[in-house]
Order: sequence, then C-alpha cells, then structure tokens
Amino acid sequence: MGIRATYRPVLPEHLPLTDEATIAAYCHSPLIDAAALSRMEGYGMPAELLAEMRAAHARAAELPAACGIDKAWDALHRLLASDAVLAIAVLGKHPVGPDLSYGPAQLLTPDEVAAIADAWPRAEPLVRAAWASEGPGDAYPDVWDEPDVLDSYLLPRLSNLGRVFAAAAGEGCGVLAWLS
Repeated sequence: MGIRATYRPVLPEHLPLTDEATIAAYCHSPLIDAAALSRMEGYGMPAELLAEMRAAHARAAELPAACGIDKAWDALHRLLASDAVLAIAVLGKHPVGPDLSYGPAQLLTPDEVAAIADAWPRAEPLVRAAWASEGPGDAYPDVWDEPDVLDSYLLPRLSNLGRVFAAAAGEGCGVLAWLS
C-alpha cells in the first residue's frame, strides 16, 4: 500500500472549497462502479448505506477525473522545491476540510494553478538537474537507488501531474491534492 498522492481539478463553481460534503466528494469518490452497486443489492447491504454509496457515486461522476502519482510525491516535492512556483505543485498550499489521515487536503487556487501550468515546461529540466546534483535525498519510499527509476517511474508521474495542471488551468479550475 503506502502513502499515495492524488490530484483532482476543482470546478470554479465549487470555489472557495469550504463545504465538507463537497470536499468529501472530491477526496473520497467511490472506486465502485454502478454495476457493482447494483450487485450489492443482492448481498443484503442495508438500504441506507447503499443509498449513500449511490449518491456519492453520482456526485463523483459529475466531477473532473482524479489523477494519482502513486508514491512519487515526496521525491517530486523535494526535486521541485528550488522553484518558488513549482514547489507548491505537489503538496498544495491551502489546507481544506478534515484530516484525511495524512493531514487535510490542500487546495491550489485557479491563479496558482495557472502559474504552475505556465511554469511547467521547466519542471522536467529542474527535476533532472536536481536528480543529477543531489537526488531525492531520503524521500519516501526508499527506492530511489534502483536503476532507471528516474525515467521509468518518476518522470512519467511528473508528466501526468503536468497534464492535470494544464487541463485545470485551461478550464479556470483550482486543484485539490491529498495523501492517502
């Protein structure tokens, strides 16, 4: 398992993100599809719980897709830390909502998202340079000395994160980040 980072664009109509139910929908969208929910009826699941799960599923389906970067979050955060704009991309800036085991979710505003998207072309060169000079240090998890981990694991996740910021900036969205 381990600690993973997830990112989801926040629709402009949900900003500022203060409503607990909306925060929960963004951070805890169900991983169960509609067919699985239908099958649960036959297993004796309490009707109230099934109704709550259906409502959460419906709310989550209306939100932009989430993107995870797995366990690359700590190394990317450290490797981007020297750039004032990109430094907030991985762990966010503004805490919102309840503690999610590893702290509250972190919101980036549309202006911050736009600045990150504009700065993103320098992210990979910065990561490569920081990797070559000092590496990720003692970043979680302890896998960074494995061969080709930069190109096969870290940079693809950096690219995925860049696509989240580009898409969110294009729609005027904020971005919510959380660890789970």
